[in-house]
Amino acid sequence: MKFIIPIIILSSLFLNACTSNQHVSNSTQSVLNQNQKFVDELKKGISLYFNKNSSELDSKYLIYLSTAAEVLNSNPYFILVLQGHTDSSGSASTNKRIAYMRANTVRSQLVTQYGVSPEQVTAEGVGSANPIASNETADGRALNRRVMATLRIK
Repeated sequence: MKFIIPIIILSSLFLNACTSNQHVSNSTQSVLNQNQKFVDELKKGISLYFNKNSSELDSKYLIYLSTAAEVLNSNPYFILVLQGHTDSSGSASTNKRIAYMRANTVRSQLVTQYGVSPEQVTAEGVGSANPIASNETADGRALNRRVMATLRIK
């Protein structure tokens, strides 16, 4: 009889630990699901948008960089293709330079801040050649100022 109380206490602690582990497993699964969502988006290609005449990346896109870095660092056969784009305002040479600067900003952050191999990230400046929206409106021009990031297999 004197052993029953310690057994009950130990059983209670054990059951509580199992519940706690289940909570940790659920949290881990949630993070994995979120990362898989970002990976799927990167495979299709995502757009990172920029302000006019700027190559500064908004911090809201860092989750994509972090996820891309995880994938690239764990799989040497993947590469991330970065294509910089601009709206049609400005000269073709200026737009191409800004477009390249945008793509290279993303590439530099992946390499220097996340430790991605430089061979796994390409950056090119397309300029205003491939708009995804009309350059006749401010909203359209804003959509054209982007870097398209696409995850590929070498």
